Amino acid sequence: MCKHKYQIKSFQSPETCYLQAIFVRQKEHFSLKSFPLDDEGYCIFHSHHREWKIENHIEDYFYQFFDVMSKDKEQKEIDFRGALLYHNEGIVISESTTYKTLNLCSTHFETNLSFENSHFGGDVYLDAAKVEGIFTIEQCNFSDNFTAIQDVEFHSTVYLKGVTFSDLFDVQQAQFKGQVNITDVSFNGYTVFDRAIFKSEQTGFSYFKCFFNDYTSFKGTEFHGPVQFENCIFNGETQFVKTLFKSEFYFALPEIKTNVFFKGASEDQPIFENEIEMQLSLDSFEGAAQLVFEHANLVFLDRVTKNKLAELKANRKIVLGKGTMVFRFSFQETFLYGELDEILILDLLTTIKHYFTKKLARHFEFVLSQKGEDLVVTFFSDDYMRADDFKRDNMLIIRELSSGLDVKDSTDKYLQDKFNFLIESLFQQIETGGVDASVIKVLADAKNLTLVMNNPVFKNVNFGKILAGGNLWLGDGEKGR
Repeated sequence: MCKHKYQIKSFQSPETCYLQAIFVRQKEHFSLKSFPLDDEGYCIFHSHHREWKIENHIEDYFYQFFDVMSKDKEQKEIDFRGALLYHNEGIVISESTTYKTLNLCSTHFETNLSFENSHFGGDVYLDAAKVEGIFTIEQCNFSDNFTAIQDVEFHSTVYLKGVTFSDLFDVQQAQFKGQVNITDVSFNGYTVFDRAIFKSEQTGFSYFKCFFNDYTSFKGTEFHGPVQFENCIFNGETQFVKTLFKSEFYFALPEIKTNVFFKGASEDQPIFENEIEMQLSLDSFEGAAQLVFEHANLVFLDRVTKNKLAELKANRKIVLGKGTMVFRFSFQETFLYGELDEILILDLLTTIKHYFTKKLARHFEFVLSQKGEDLVVTFFSDDYMRADDFKRDNMLIIRELSSGLDVKDSTDKYLQDKFNFLIESLFQQIETGGVDASVIKVLADAKNLTLVMNNPVFKNVNFGKILAGGNLWLGDGEKGR
């Protein structure tokens, strides 16, 4: 009998190698003449003598034992635990249907391993296994659990396509040392990538195009190379918690039907360390589903998506939780809340923003929110590091818009006319008490306000009456006198 003792126990099978007993019991079903042992007392599967195993055609033993164990009614599982397998053409399980457990724990494949066009009705275990060659699963169905845990190692490319995992899929702590491509794969049960390590920084990126139909977790997962989630459908809650993205992260055209979370460990250890590109729109979300960020560094998020954040946030599709940083700098201005105040400020700031970008080739965003009786305007920008620098340029832009100088550029003329129309409406509403005078703070300082008051275009505004009323804000937190 083979001297091998199994490192990973199975409640269905003995603790020492029993494959010779199967050979003897089912000898009439084997075309093999004998079950060889090496000089040290280890069988063809568990011997460490590579050349001896190749000379004895280890692959023939694998395929015949797979077939016999699949059909043997006394055999509870297809058990290759601890085997060392070699073959120049790889090990291929193809066109197979079995309802028994396939136990490949601690198996070492010094070759490619492929599952093709097969149905596995029982559990499949690759715990603590090593696959030196390409690992492929294509056009297969797994009805029960699939696990590859306990530091399983995939040393080359991992390629999964057209696969359905109906129950648990667990690859926690797995090490993926080559490129990973998971395309058109349905994960219908509890799915766990926790603490798995993707080390494809030198061999390409990790690619996911999947259906996540149940709870899915990437807690503590490490991606050392670029990773792309494209056209993924999230039907079950998905957690990227304390996930490490050391390189580029692409999140393209998802269908988010339940919440997806991106959470870093803390403000000092936020999620995301490099370039982030997300192709999102309102159509990416279904029902009440949200994309939730917490302790996330979104500074490197692409500008197109940043510009959409305000819309997505306003529609409650994105939650920017505590410790989340989107722009390099931000600051807030507070006004007394009123519906008309909000509309006027929104229109005025939008006009200023367009002129700002056109003239200075710099960009800012703003979000309006209500906090008690206050209307809070939060400004964001990646083109500034200090609020004072932004405010300085903002005052210059307002001064140019307020100057009344004739401009020839049609876009400049349109923005200037729109600005003047909004300012005139603003002052008329202040004059009649329709809005609070603090709204005029958007003009930034008393110098700009004075320039506006001296602009003849505002001939329908009674500045004297407004000033006499003592309710016009002139800067530094004081009203006009």
